[in-house]
Amino acid sequence: MTTGTQALQDMDTRINAQRSEADRIARRLDALVSIQQNARSEEHASTERLARLRLDLLQQGEAGDKLDLADQRVLALVAKRHDAFMALDQRIASSGIRQNELAQVRLDCVKHRDEALAEERTLFVRTAETSRLDPVWIAASERVSALEQQITAAETKCQTAEGDREQKRQPYEADRLFVYLWQRRYGFPEYDAMPLIRTMDGWVARLCRYDGAHRNYRMLLALAVQLRAHAENLKAKLPEARAELARIEQEALARAGYGELEASRVKAEQALAAAEQALSLEEQGHQLNLQQRAAFADGSDPFTVEAVQTLTTHMGREDLQTLRDDARSTSTPKDDALVAGLANARAQISQHDGEIAQLRTQQATLVRQLGDAEELRRRFRTHSYDSRDSEFGNGIVIGAVLGELLRGGIMLNDAWNRVHTNHRFRLPRGQSGGYGGSDHGGFGGVFGGSSGSGNSDSDSGGFSTDSSIGGDSGGFSSDDSF
Repeated sequence: MTTGTQALQDMDTRINAQRSEADRIARRLDALVSIQQNARSEEHASTERLARLRLDLLQQGEAGDKLDLADQRVLALVAKRHDAFMALDQRIASSGIRQNELAQVRLDCVKHRDEALAEERTLFVRTAETSRLDPVWIAASERVSALEQQITAAETKCQTAEGDREQKRQPYEADRLFVYLWQRRYGFPEYDAMPLIRTMDGWVARLCRYDGAHRNYRMLLALAVQLRAHAENLKAKLPEARAELARIEQEALARAGYGELEASRVKAEQALAAAEQALSLEEQGHQLNLQQRAAFADGSDPFTVEAVQTLTTHMGREDLQTLRDDARSTSTPKDDALVAGLANARAQISQHDGEIAQLRTQQATLVRQLGDAEELRRRFRTHSYDSRDSEFGNGIVIGAVLGELLRGGIMLNDAWNRVHTNHRFRLPRGQSGGYGGSDHGGFGGVFGGSSGSGNSDSDSGGFSTDSSIGGDSGGFSSDDSF
């Protein structure tokens, strides 16, 4: 069984290792891109010198001025890019330190929240144990229990009576003479007929023994209706009894000072939420910085883009073979040397293309997977899965799930579903962050069961100290009936 604290520590270790790998790749990429940029600068210089020579031969001096300005512009952009990259690298390092500080603040808030929850629960249990000896609470709890038992018995009688009615009414309704007299309302005060018809009806009544049958049939129909009305009357009284029991419990909690502890717990949860938000914002800013650094590494930063555009505009568009042919056609050996230098520069540029492409792909994958991993960790913390009473079952290893996510074996939502479905709290919590989940506001659930009923599984309220606070019907209950 893995605890939430152990799982979070494992996640932190793996994410930090992934960050270190991203740092290594970024620096290697930056070194290779710098080599290529230096080679491009050399290519530009060779092209410039070759262009100057060709301009001399063609008597076009203006081209040399334009290339000279381009060279100065590129050098200025390279210097700005270096300064911007160093500043970004410093922000990333500072963000890492700040994240550690905020993570510690959050851990302190988790500790305070857990302590507040423990104090709140302790007072709740103590108040429940004390109140279950209060005659007022006992009377209210017994009234709820008695009503529930009466409702159960009444429902059973209703079902029996309704079943009997459907079965026993058939012989009466199969007798056509009986049905005729019943529909005529013979034997009822509202019966009205002419003397001759009345005489004939009396003869029919004697023939089918209507006098005794109609009394039995009427009682058969009325019994189920009366029992149902009695059951509904009992049900109508139950909400009021439960409300009274809940009121007594709330007053007991108020006298014990539960409200202050509840407010303290809410305050601790608010502080934890604020700490989580601050940490999440810092992590998101760090992720943006990593993406910007990746842009520097793959040459998509604004400085590199502008430098490449400037060089592309002013570099010669002729291929090496054409340049060699042109050089052989001239009388000076200088252009042959310049073309050789240009060929060497272009060779250096293409030398690292394969490794750079591979590292850029790794960089993009790492940044994306690191973002997914940090989002999984944020969800983990936001749901308080790193609490002291948090644990994971079914043999799941959170670090293995995170490792699979970092390898690209599963998607973020699939990873979160594995974590979420295999998690539980040893101390169940309600939607408000405390204990319970009762619709009736009582001490049911953990304190479910009824006093004096001998039924520890009842939803009628009562104190209990072995599960969560709150039940379906309110009330203090205990694992031992009383």
